[in-house]
Amino acid sequence: MKHITQGILSSALVGLLALTATNAQAQCTTWVNPTDSSGWSDFNSQFGGAPTPDGSGNCATNEITAFEVYADEAYAMNNIQQGVTYTWSACNGTGGTAWPLMFTIINPSGTVDAYGTNAGSNCALSWTASETGTYLIVVSEVGACGTSANASTNNGYPSITCGGTIGMAELAGEASIEVFPNPSNGMITVTLEGMEGQGVLEVMEVSGRIALSTNLKAGETTKRLDLSDLSNGTYFVNLRQNGKVTREKFVLAR
Repeated sequence: MKHITQGILSSALVGLLALTATNAQAQCTTWVNPTDSSGWSDFNSQFGGAPTPDGSGNCATNEITAFEVYADEAYAMNNIQQGVTYTWSACNGTGGTAWPLMFTIINPSGTVDAYGTNAGSNCALSWTASETGTYLIVVSEVGACGTSANASTNNGYPSITCGGTIGMAELAGEASIEVFPNPSNGMITVTLEGMEGQGVLEVMEVSGRIALSTNLKAGETTKRLDLSDLSNGTYFVNLRQNGKVTREKFVLAR
């Protein structure tokens, strides 16, 4: 992956280097690339940073398709405006949701505005900017803050839009899944909505290893899985269909 020259960030952002996330599942302020203090500056070089809504609230989507996001990296984003709602996404691209994504949005003062992904999404995060200036957007793997094994595995085109809507074609009409009970003692039921045709259902460890895979028939709306052979911990159910992946997290606890 080739990037344009790194941007120079404010001293407040550089001071963020010393921070280590206290809960890697919640937010991540540790990254590796391009350095542990700066973010890739491609958005600033190509677009001047984040898009700005027009007088009617409409907003462009600034998307880079020359490469896809990796884990343990950060992007510097100029032109963020206080009070505007933005959506950062890695939903598009051939590698989208190849591993469980985690985003952390860091404002110019070095504090976190938002983290995680939107409810019902596994590839996008919306937030309302608390400050004006250059932000850092950290891309990491859930449960692997700065230590991901997927630091060279593609996971969707990086993009940003504003106006409070995701605006990504891949999210329109996306299937949804629900896992219950959650936490589970080993038996789970997966309910499926919006699925078109056949698909594949996977149970994935946070490491990215697939622990179970089963085919889904067209029109199938529920699937009961026996996971009693798996160890306690956090897992993901992946629904793979038509080149898209829908993901839901659950916990095994006995």
